[in-house]
Amino acid sequence: MCDRLTWKGYRSGSELFYLAFPEAKDDERAWASQGSTPFQFLFERLPMFRLPA
Repeated sequence: MCDRLTWKGYRSGSELFYLAFPEAKDDERAWASQGSTPFQFLFERLPMFRLPA
């Protein structure tokens, strides 16, 4: 999706903010650990990333 939006003309950093979690599992625990990320972005705070325990 990021590549497609860039191709469509969106500018990274000003119009497009993209995060990937390539090592994250597709389960509820992983989703919970990333759940606050959109809210931190929307309220102008960059998310604090923690490695899973």
